[in-house]
Amino acid sequence: MPRTLTTIIQEDKGQSLAEKGKFCFTIRNACEDDIPSIMETRKSIGIHDVSTVVQTAIKLCPQGIKIAETEDGKIIGTGAVTYIGDDENGIYFGGLYYVSPKFRSCGVGVKLFNCCYEISRVANLVGNSVPEMVGFTKTQENFP
Repeated sequence: MPRTLTTIIQEDKGQSLAEKGKFCFTIRNACEDDIPSIMETRKSIGIHDVSTVVQTAIKLCPQGIKIAETEDGKIIGTGAVTYIGDDENGIYFGGLYYVSPKFRSCGVGVKLFNCCYEISRVANLVGNSVPEMVGFTKTQENFP
């Protein structure tokens, strides 16, 4: 059973969640049972990759793939870091990073990144980003 890392109550910032006012989400480690939901969510936002990408990330670094989910268990985002190397001279590779459009600009992505960053801060971290999102990500509040 995955361990819950963080639960956050996020105030509405006037974005697409205006009808909810507040929502609660949890960041936790992903497990094999989450893969179908992760893949479905990624496909719904136009990311078409294969489930073995997620399976491999879970196997290489079980604490390295995080999911954000709502109180009702809906996966709304993921982030992952995987250690590449056989010794202390390796690097972490960051990827599988996304947040469902409905939950963007509400702190979900920053929290996912920070949880992954905590794991990888002992080594260099190489990220994989969508070029259009780099500038947006750099301007977000509390983004390291």
